[in-house]
Amino acid sequence: MIDSLHRIAVRIRPLRHVAVVLGVACLAGLGMIIFGTPASGAGNRFLMPAIVGFIWCLSAYGFIDTFQSVPGRLDSDRGIIARVKRRLYRAWFWFLAALFAVSTLAALFLTIRLGSVWLDTWP
Repeated sequence: MIDSLHRIAVRIRPLRHVAVVLGVACLAGLGMIIFGTPASGAGNRFLMPAIVGFIWCLSAYGFIDTFQSVPGRLDSDRGIIARVKRRLYRAWFWFLAALFAVSTLAALFLTIRLGSVWLDTWP
């Protein structure tokens, strides 16, 4: 599984810059909405999409940056210490993959919840 995540992250590596630019744009929009408009202003209707956009851009950047450096599989001709180190390093990426799956589900849940609230308040 982590090998396939590595292949995906390497293929979409050029989108890392797009995720950063969109994330900064969402964060700037979020700052402008919070600090630049009155509490009951019309600009507040874009608050939830800015939050969701920032979360997804942060998640995409984290995925690409984390899984592009997954170590390869074990070599049988290496020593036992090198094999144990490699297994521990790959186990760390398994943990990160599980953590990323949970955070993706949380972001999806948050997107659905905020999207439904946003659509209910849309004029």
